[in-house]
Amino acid sequence: MQRIDRRLFGFALAGLTLLPRSAWADTPAAIGMPGDEVTGTMDLLRAGEAPLRLVTYARTIPARPAPENSDPTAAALLDSLAGRVIHSASWTSPDTRGAAPVAFYISIEALENPDPRTPSARVSLEFQIDPATLEPLERGRSFRFRPAGQGRSAELSSSTLDISLDHVAQGDHPNGLALEGRVIVRMEDGAIIEGHLRIEDVRGPSPVGDLIGPAP
Repeated sequence: MQRIDRRLFGFALAGLTLLPRSAWADTPAAIGMPGDEVTGTMDLLRAGEAPLRLVTYARTIPARPAPENSDPTAAALLDSLAGRVIHSASWTSPDTRGAAPVAFYISIEALENPDPRTPSARVSLEFQIDPATLEPLERGRSFRFRPAGQGRSAELSSSTLDISLDHVAQGDHPNGLALEGRVIVRMEDGAIIEGHLRIEDVRGPSPVGDLIGPAP
């Protein structure tokens, strides 16, 4: 895999990445749908463009009545979904039948505004973390970027990513990973995107402490 020089845009992004931790929480409260909870931020910089902030979020599916004369199975499905929390940043790990896990599979979807009624830029980022070293693995990396108000035909993608993680630990929730780091992406159109991500709750299906231990 081609490596990307970390120095690219390093000085241009310094104003973002050197901000204190408290600044990353400076995200408007009125964002997303009612009840949504912002779980992290992703700040991106593309050459010649203004910095772009996106967020990850947790959304609770509200209870809603089934349409009149609807199929009983559909009604039961609606009931089963009510109250379920969906995280746009999540992790999974394959079942290794008692052996050490091979990787954390990280999937992050971040938007300018998670409200589907609002045109919003969107990023999908996938990568893997070695549970033994807590370092990103070289395999399984992908990045997709869709400008605000555009459809899938305008989406740009890349598998040429340089990812560095400064912080990986169990989050406040037992099943949550807390991540902070940088990503540099060479897009298919030749553009370079550099960014900083800080996500407090990358939610998984089981306790993180069983795999990596609690944060010190």
